[in-house]
Amino acid sequence: GMLPAGNHTFKIVADADNGVAESNEADNEYSRTITVLLTAPVATAATGITQTGFTANWNAVTGATSYYLDVSTSNTFASFVSGYNNKNVGNVTTAAVTGLTSGTTYYYRVRAYNATSTSANSNTITVATIPPAPVAQAATNITQTSFIANWNSSSGATGYVIDVATDNAFAGMVTGYSNKKLGNVLNYTVTGLNPCTTYYYRIRAYNPSGTSSNSNVITTKT
Repeated sequence: GMLPAGNHTFKIVADADNGVAESNEADNEYSRTITVLLTAPVATAATGITQTGFTANWNAVTGATSYYLDVSTSNTFASFVSGYNNKNVGNVTTAAVTGLTSGTTYYYRVRAYNATSTSANSNTITVATIPPAPVAQAATNITQTSFIANWNSSSGATGYVIDVATDNAFAGMVTGYSNKKLGNVLNYTVTGLNPCTTYYYRIRAYNPSGTSSNSNVITTKT
């Protein structure tokens, strides 16, 4: 059968006369200890992703008394995030990873541990923190019915969202420009507006992990 993880000692007896019992028989006895390693954990997708952290997750390993967590910005783990190099997180299957940089890709892996052995590494999970809020810039190419909204790039963004409104509280959204999802661009032409009217716009950045907070608000008048 399968041996549980840990140290197992076996006694090996070399019989001197092929199994015939004699009082003066001199059998040779040997002992050997075999260490059975813990199974490597299976790491699962990160949850609770924010701009500065996430929760790492993995499946429990039978016989483990604690787990070790590595977090890196390198998929080869050539370097480690400070505080997350072989971090003992205890006998849990989730761990909060904090103090990270927004819009950055991270990698994590775990190992199972008990008093007699440490497992091999788990699979590696990739997770990107949510991008920082973009910085919106002044509108350009202003006409009677349109303008170009502009903003700076946000680290780690794969696209942007724009809101356009007729008030700076964004209660009166312009039709078609409420949470309008844009591609990975740094400007967008807003059309179909009224002449001599004040408009407000703000931008958010997104990636597969989520959407940033709002940018600053830009005011412009057609």
